[in-house]
Amino acid sequence: MNSNDQIKAARSYSFPDPLGTKPPQDIKGEYIQDFVLSWQDLLDNLEITALQMESGKVEADTLAKVKRMLHTIKGDAAVIGFPAVSDVFHRAEDVLSEQIDKGECPTEYLLALKDWLQQVIPNLLAVITGPQTKPPAPKSADPAPQANQTGKQRLKVLIVEDDFTGRLVLQKMLAEYAESDLAVDGKEALITFSRALAQGKRYDLIFLDIMMPEMSGQDVLKEIRRMEAEAGILGLDGAKIVMTTALGDRVNVMQAFREQCDGYLVKPIEREKLFTLLGKELGFRV
Repeated sequence: MNSNDQIKAARSYSFPDPLGTKPPQDIKGEYIQDFVLSWQDLLDNLEITALQMESGKVEADTLAKVKRMLHTIKGDAAVIGFPAVSDVFHRAEDVLSEQIDKGECPTEYLLALKDWLQQVIPNLLAVITGPQTKPPAPKSADPAPQANQTGKQRLKVLIVEDDFTGRLVLQKMLAEYAESDLAVDGKEALITFSRALAQGKRYDLIFLDIMMPEMSGQDVLKEIRRMEAEAGILGLDGAKIVMTTALGDRVNVMQAFREQCDGYLVKPIEREKLFTLLGKELGFRV
């Protein structure tokens, strides 16, 4: 589809003009390159899945996969401060459900949505490649942690989060103070934690998302405390565990503390609240 066709398709589905959809001046430019790379992968998968949906009945797991892609892009856009994209993908979640309920195939809509965002992405990249901003330096796949010259405590951290955005934001916030390992789900977290425990390289701090597929953060928390107890690590000697979730309800908070978590943060995580928790409540020198 050429540029004119993409614009016509966008208008037919009430998308904003993609060429005129510009990011606000206060957008968080330090995250843009990482998010765009993630979006490109998601859009490629969205196209493949949308075409598969055209060929037959839409299965529940396929629909859930598409909804998760839309939700991820919506959340990413909100984190970096690009409401025009976040609003479009929020609406897309509703449109997808409406079309499925009516028995309509959403393939054409999803492909138009993909084309729309691909037209918007160059506007976003212009923020970091424009004349007033230096392009980010190339990054290795696993950058070495920077030395902390402030005399503050350098932590060994495990970030357990199934969402790309959540992992990225926390890792960047902690980069000056922590060497962070990443796990994308509960099973990977337990393998990583167990290996570190066996090697005598225990984690000082663990961020654990409550809502994850297959194994919840609450279950991972229980298992980590069990493994620590078996190793003779009890009470305050264990890793500090902070639960992170979009859920701010009392039930999840109380359950997490009953299972011996040490703190709780509601997403999206704010830098000031994060470091208040680490310094004043958990006693880390950061």
